[in-house]
Amino acid sequence: MYENEYSIDHTHAAHLSSLLNGNYCIYQSARFSKEHLNLFITDANFTVTHSFKDPNGIHLRKLPYLLDVHWYKHNNNIYYKEVLGDTVFCINESNTPQPHIFLNFGKKKMPDKYYTKTKYYQMGSHKFYQLGEILESDNFIFMYIIYNHEKEYFLYEKNKNRLLMSIGNDVFTDGRKFDLNFWPEYIEDNTMYSFVNAGSLYNKLGNTRKENELKHILNLNDNPVLLSCKLLDK
Repeated sequence: MYENEYSIDHTHAAHLSSLLNGNYCIYQSARFSKEHLNLFITDANFTVTHSFKDPNGIHLRKLPYLLDVHWYKHNNNIYYKEVLGDTVFCINESNTPQPHIFLNFGKKKMPDKYYTKTKYYQMGSHKFYQLGEILESDNFIFMYIIYNHEKEYFLYEKNKNRLLMSIGNDVFTDGRKFDLNFWPEYIEDNTMYSFVNAGSLYNKLGNTRKENELKHILNLNDNPVLLSCKLLDK
């Protein structure tokens, strides 16, 4: 059932998120904008109040196809990273994008020429790091990159200011393994949500009272299982 219907001018909008002050943030590819604009702030009635031009828009307009932006929400702020950029930007109630995370891949960064001069950028992309996804909680940043057609996972601990890289199928932290089977699909209110295989989950459970209760209600034919857990501050 619809409550309201709005008509907005951004027919190629790829992302829309609400801000705490009642405004909305909309992203569209600069490829479809004559002014290279790709970020819009609207009021509660979707009337545009602010618009921004991303420097990468000039490159993105040359592409024969559309590449999505990395976009997520944390603590009622919006975060995004353009495909060819190094920096994750934050958009809060001030309605102005501010730098939040700088990702320096050095020589492994994808050169612009692979996006703008080849027919299909995959021809050279396997040689360079490409960001797959970013998710963030109060104390952690989860991300993976694609290199040579394989994924490498990284877990950044904010309070310890350190980056941990995956080894095999696990991310190591303080000598303990972070099982990639439980890598988050989504994070909200410092709670991590993952889809896991019921059999894999059953085999990893111990014999505590709570774990035995979970074994009792777990149907091994369930696939997948939506698992949620609170992320610790420390």
